[in-house]
Amino acid sequence: GHSTADIMPKRTKSEGSTCAKPKRAKSIHTEEKSETEKEEKDESGDNHLVAFIRGINVGGSNSISMVDLKSIFRDCGCNDVKTYIQSGNVVFKKEFDDQTTLETLSQGIKDGLDQFLNGKKPSSVVILFRSQLKDWMDENPFILNPPENTSQKYLYMGIFESEPAKDVVEKLRGLSSEGDAFEIVDRRLYMHLHTFAKSKVNSASFVKNL
Repeated sequence: GHSTADIMPKRTKSEGSTCAKPKRAKSIHTEEKSETEKEEKDESGDNHLVAFIRGINVGGSNSISMVDLKSIFRDCGCNDVKTYIQSGNVVFKKEFDDQTTLETLSQGIKDGLDQFLNGKKPSSVVILFRSQLKDWMDENPFILNPPENTSQKYLYMGIFESEPAKDVVEKLRGLSSEGDAFEIVDRRLYMHLHTFAKSKVNSASFVKNL
């Protein structure tokens, strides 16, 4: 846990990274806001963000406490950091400078995890504005145009780090189970399934081909 006796010293940023070198959390953090810093916001003025980290705390591998995960985000200049159980889902706020984008922040988080986990990188780190995530959920094609004569009961959305190539998308269609329906829109994977656990969309063979 945090110690109330120590204050973390000011850290210098490593070359090519937007974040300070991560350290296992042993103390509280202080955050100073520069007068020259400006907040990057989406078009709605929202500066709340959400991060999805795949490949940590899975089957005892790449283990990290939520205290330490929050520390890595704070080292990257994030504040109001909150985690959801042990899943790798994080909500936070971030003030951006001219050198920082969602992409560089995502890479900084990944680099911090890489150093903390001694070279065991997470599979992916995806960061979105909260409002963007809501828009993408509202744009689910299976909500806008539900399939006819299907018994599917569950809707899911996955997010790629980058848009998959067309040949990869076609290959994935051949792996889907009978009765499953999925659509890939840009970086989004929308799934309409009868059961997630038994679907090939959730299988290792499907993920392996992404």
